[in-house]
Amino acid sequence: MLYIQNNLPKLWNKLTIRIQYQGRLLNIEYTQNNTKVTIISGDPINIVVNGVKSTVEK
Repeated sequence: MLYIQNNLPKLWNKLTIRIQYQGRLLNIEYTQNNTKVTIISGDPINIVVNGVKSTVEK
């Protein structure tokens, strides 16, 4: 299971990264108040974001 935790430094407004994980390409956008995960390619995936389990779909 993929665990994502938002630890964005206080001086940063936003950070966007792309990662390849188990055959999926994910876009992860961190802001001070939110963490958004989207699938660019691949099947839905169960992940834990900031301690909350969820399913991400296209």
